[in-house]
Amino acid sequence: MGATNNLDKIDSALRSRFSKEIYVGNLKDSEIEGYLKHNIIPYQISYHTFLALKDIAQLCQGKKLSNRDLTTIIEEAYKKPLNGKLKIL
Repeated sequence: MGATNNLDKIDSALRSRFSKEIYVGNLKDSEIEGYLKHNIIPYQISYHTFLALKDIAQLCQGKKLSNRDLTTIIEEAYKKPLNGKLKIL
């Protein structure tokens, strides 16, 4: 199994070793809000933050963000309030 964002740069001999290629494209603008809502499930967020996901999704539209980019946005936003509040034991 392998993954790349630059399939055109992979050597054809290496590509021939894989039996299947699956293309996962970027989300459509209309799918971003649902993706964000699905990915925040493991996090404890307030109701107001949940409602703000619609605004966040609108800010992400048209930017051609990958699924990983959107996941990183969620992870970093969740960690941001914790910056400076954790003590290393």
